[in-house]
Amino acid sequence: MGFIKRERRGGDCRLAILLMLVAIVCCAARAQAKFEIIALPDTENYVDRGFEDIMVAQTQWVVDQRAAQNIVFVSQLDVRCVLRSS
Repeated sequence: MGFIKRERRGGDCRLAILLMLVAIVCCAARAQAKFEIIALPDTENYVDRGFEDIMVAQTQWVVDQRAAQNIVFVSQLDVRCVLRSS
């Protein structure tokens, strides 16, 4: 699988962003009404720095609001990944 090979300068980040965009487009194409896409901020930092309660509250909100808000896609943003690939 040479296509999914990690590169030193953010190749894995570009692939992750590409896959996320494909998933969003697929969700949008299948949606028949207004829908929401959720992007959670750097959840890894929440866990590493002892703020798990914030991450749990955010993810629980998504679960609780899934039907009411018609949430079709949730993604986690890796701030370091975005900064490395810039």
